[in-house]
Amino acid sequence: MNGMNKMNGMNKIHETRIRRETYTINSRVISLCNVKNIMINDTRIEGTGATRVFSNESMLSYFLEHSFSCNLFEKYAYYLHYLIMFRSANSVHCFLNNHFHKFGQYATEMFVNYPLISTMDKNVITPMMCAAMWCDDHEMIRILYYWGADISLVDVNGRYPNEKYGSFYVNHLNAFIAPNYFIIGVRSSADFINVIQEINYISKEVTPPDEWVPPKKAYASLMNSLTNSS
Repeated sequence: MNGMNKMNGMNKIHETRIRRETYTINSRVISLCNVKNIMINDTRIEGTGATRVFSNESMLSYFLEHSFSCNLFEKYAYYLHYLIMFRSANSVHCFLNNHFHKFGQYATEMFVNYPLISTMDKNVITPMMCAAMWCDDHEMIRILYYWGADISLVDVNGRYPNEKYGSFYVNHLNAFIAPNYFIIGVRSSADFINVIQEINYISKEVTPPDEWVPPKKAYASLMNSLTNSS
């Protein structure tokens, strides 16, 4: 009975937060830069009492030491999304390069396509989708593609990564980053022109300019590797 009461209480808190955010800041268009500032300012790393941008090393430790899961793969997956959202393409490249040398091609290609679940809107978010919704640097798209990210994967509504920018900012890292915010405004398409354009070029949905160079791949895809070996 106590467990049921606790669950009902948590559901009411959840509903209150959704209702509050629905009728306040989430109805306005807000820039990606401002959203990230809001999220960083609302984040406190346990044991530090600070609200600032931390080094990659300290944030990795934060995710690895968090008790939400005992699964190292899952902890790394959440950390990858953090890097995509708040760090540079080079940071993501270094992390995936280390992952590849530590765990190999199979694990890395599975890892870079592993979807997280957004509990707020009951949707899936792959690293490529995360980049399309939380990044304005086309190099992030190229780096993820280089390490095997699949641009053809869709969410539960059948939307591709290049179709997801025109929506609310839903904080799927709510358990770790900006705990007081599930939703933070509406995306402006102007912030995502570069990343959407890059996805369109790679997928050949749009003819790229003559000077555009297709991104390379770190290795042959798993499907091609299996086909060739058979």
